[in-house]
Amino acid sequence: MTRQPRAVIAEDEQLLAVGLRDALAALWPGLEVAELVDDGIQALRAIEEHQPDVLFLDIQMPGASGFELLERLPPGLRVVFVSAYSEFALRAFEVNALDYLLKPVNPRRLAETIARLTKKDGARSGERRFLHPNDPLIFPGTASSASYRVVRVREIACILAARDSTEVVTADGRRTVVSRSLKEWEELLPERHFLRIHRSTMVNVDAVEKIEPWFHSAFRIHVRKLAEPLVVSRRFASLLREKLV
Repeated sequence: MTRQPRAVIAEDEQLLAVGLRDALAALWPGLEVAELVDDGIQALRAIEEHQPDVLFLDIQMPGASGFELLERLPPGLRVVFVSAYSEFALRAFEVNALDYLLKPVNPRRLAETIARLTKKDGARSGERRFLHPNDPLIFPGTASSASYRVVRVREIACILAARDSTEVVTADGRRTVVSRSLKEWEELLPERHFLRIHRSTMVNVDAVEKIEPWFHSAFRIHVRKLAEPLVVSRRFASLLREKLV
C-alpha cells in the first residue's frame, strides 16, 4: 500500500509554521505534516526520522540556514523555500528548489505550489523550474544610490544581451544591467510568458503591442515602453505567432 505524501516544515516563527500547516491541511488534505521544527539541526533530525517527500524550508533559521542545509539533504527530497526576503528567489531556483514562497504565504500561490507537487509525474530533479510571474526580483536602484528596488517578473518587458551581462527593461521604461546571461534568464523565466525572439533578445509577450512584417521573412515588434521596435529573426517568428494567437 502506498503511503500518503509526507512533509516537514522548518520555520523558526511558530505562528507562521502553524499557519502554513493549517493552509496545507485545507488545500492538500492528503498530505501528512509529520513535524514542525524551528532550527536547522532539528530539521536534519526530523528529515532522517520521518523521511518526508517535501520540505518547506525557511532560509534564515538558527543552527543552519536553508542554503547550508541543502548540502546535507537526501537526494530526491523536494524543497520549497519559504522566506520573508525576496532577494533570495533567484538563488533558490539556481540550487534546484521546487518553488519559492514569500511570507506571509498567499493561499493562491501555495495552491500553485501544491499543484506542482501533486502532478502525475511529480517534480523530478531534472525538471526545469521557472519563476512565477508574481515572484519578486531585487534590482539595484541607480548608479548614485545604494538602494534596491523590487521588480515582479511580470513587470519585465524585455531583456537585451549586453556583452557578458543583460539589460533588463521593465514596464516603467527603466533599464537595469544585470550580471546574468540571456541563457540563464531563458532557463528561469516562465516560458508561457517569455520568448527568445533573437539570439540577443527576449520579450514578455504580454508587453508586445504590435507586430509587423520586416525584411527577409522576419518581423518587427513594438514593445510597451520601448522607443525602438525589436527585430524578430525568421528562426523565432513562428514561435512568436504561436504565443500571440
